[in-house]
Amino acid sequence: MKKFLIQFALYALLFLVLNVILYGISYYILNKALFKLPESKTVLVIGDSTTECAVNDTIFSASENVSQSGTAYIYSYVKLNRFLEENKHIKLVLLSIHAGTLMADDWVYGATSLNEKAPQYVYLFGKDEYCTLGKKSAFYSGMLKMPLTEINTITKSILRNIITYKDLRIGKYRKLEGTHLNNQTGNVHSAVFEENKLSTPQVVYLKKIIDLCKEKNVEVVLITTPMYGAKPNDRLNRYLNKNFQDITYLDYSAKNFPDEYYFDVDHLNYKGAEIFSKEIMMDIDTLFSEK
Repeated sequence: MKKFLIQFALYALLFLVLNVILYGISYYILNKALFKLPESKTVLVIGDSTTECAVNDTIFSASENVSQSGTAYIYSYVKLNRFLEENKHIKLVLLSIHAGTLMADDWVYGATSLNEKAPQYVYLFGKDEYCTLGKKSAFYSGMLKMPLTEINTITKSILRNIITYKDLRIGKYRKLEGTHLNNQTGNVHSAVFEENKLSTPQVVYLKKIIDLCKEKNVEVVLITTPMYGAKPNDRLNRYLNKNFQDITYLDYSAKNFPDEYYFDVDHLNYKGAEIFSKEIMMDIDTLFSEK
């Protein structure tokens, strides 16, 4: 029995050491990824699936859309920090916001989010991010998966000796086709805003994103994209006017688009994205030409 326990302990120790080495190599490789954008890309679109599907950066050509579905502000913050470090020419950040975002505590602490998102972004984390997410056991199980979930990216790095943010699967414009409005109801994006249900980490990292932009002398605009049958976000508007009065908020939630422009109640399809991308491009040009 004693011999068995010793062997088991040795195997467990070997397994742990190998995992630490593999994790360390993966972390090093991913952290070396380049986040450089062309000089012509002066606008960064960042946030969740609403902007991911609504802003076509081949139409709004001065922008680069790095939004990603279900992305909490903690992940947007570390991603933005890296982009701003490597791209001093970025002048404006368009950040998605809606009632559901600010109440989406599960986007931060939910087991699914921690297992999927944390391994994708951990190499960008600072001490605050480890402290915030390290409260949950799912964070550590997600970290153990990182070398396996990112194996394709790591392989590309070894073969090509270089990887970029595009290899990391951390966000890009997503083209949706068709429409699926029938028998649908709203989800987290079109939720009714209730201030007493705010997610503390979401609010904290929204403020950190805004502070980071101010520190880098980058303009930040909060944006709510069109949602089917939605009314103007009066409650959210009042909250933002009270707490972020110096930040521009563009609310397109109640924009009246034809049914064929929506993929579902919360997202535009590619037809809607084409029209909306042209509109937001002109609105941004007008907004900042007046400043």
